[in-house]
Amino acid sequence: MLGKILKYEFKSTYKIITPLILAVLVLSLILRFQLTAMDSINFNERAIGYQAGLGLSIFFYIMLIFATSIVTFIVLVTRFYKTMFGDEGYLTLTLPCQPDLLMNGKALAFFIWNLAISATCILSFFIIGFSKEVLGFIADMFDGLRSFIYEDLGVAPVIFYTIIILICLISIIMGIYKIIMCLAIGQLSNSHKVGFAVLAFLGTNFAVGIIDMILSLVFQLGNIGSIYSISMVIDDYSTALFRTLIFTLIKYIVYTVVMYFISHYIINKKLNLE
Repeated sequence: MLGKILKYEFKSTYKIITPLILAVLVLSLILRFQLTAMDSINFNERAIGYQAGLGLSIFFYIMLIFATSIVTFIVLVTRFYKTMFGDEGYLTLTLPCQPDLLMNGKALAFFIWNLAISATCILSFFIIGFSKEVLGFIADMFDGLRSFIYEDLGVAPVIFYTIIILICLISIIMGIYKIIMCLAIGQLSNSHKVGFAVLAFLGTNFAVGIIDMILSLVFQLGNIGSIYSISMVIDDYSTALFRTLIFTLIKYIVYTVVMYFISHYIINKKLNLE
């Protein structure tokens, strides 16, 4: 059933998101061609119009990156709201599956599209700036980072990279379930559901900020020795850095679990389609 949910989600959203992704890649190729052509022309021979065209392409590229991210976010959030809490909610809930499966299926589609947009941005950067010099710089940077991780942190690079990747992935998942939770809270109102969802989002961000501040203070006080030596001993700073990453990972996991169960409870027990 999860496969069918994903199929319908992608079928309903790809017509808007896919053209934006392709536009980013096409414009990246155009920028790559313009930059390559400029390198082969003497500076004094470059026409003002050519430089203006390059500047215009860069402007449109930056705007397109922002537009792709924003439009994708709006499309996915709007679809989730309409199909779960809006006029289409009655039809969606007639499907032979539990409401939480619908929630998780839509969340998974949201997650996959986020990964697709992120991968598109990374690929477009490589298309524009791909060269032996860039590859050499990246290789040197990772080699220096590997030495720092192994020698200063005393951790295997694969473990460090795994933690960083997990933090990034779980932060995306946390963001998705935060949106779902806020939409679920907003739909509890009989009127102004969207407004209450926005207020829930702002309130959640404020609450998370306060909790983060308290947890950080407790964490720092628990490592007061490391704090004192940060300005004096690099080894202690490295240890504190790695502990901070672990702390951040655990914190994101806890936030995600809490937001998931709040969403799960409301959607299964307190769904309000009036």
